[in-house]
Amino acid sequence: MVEKNRILIVDDEPEQRIVLRKTLALLGYEVEVAEGGYEAIDHLEKAPFDLLIADLKMPEVDGLQVIDHALRVTHPPGVS
Repeated sequence: MVEKNRILIVDDEPEQRIVLRKTLALLGYEVEVAEGGYEAIDHLEKAPFDLLIADLKMPEVDGLQVIDHALRVTHPPGVS
């Protein structure tokens, strides 16, 4: 069985999430979405993703904080 690349989309605007999810799913990707930073961090803690698409300006936890967390989860300090 061929594994699909997994993509996480993080955006507080529903229209953006819907369009990206549908388009990428039609192209054969496994897509998950998060409405905001806290939900995205929860997704990142549960499973790895091949690609993260994040809105930079979101309330509470912005896209840069989500990206920083994703990098720490996939490349923890002291691990080579």
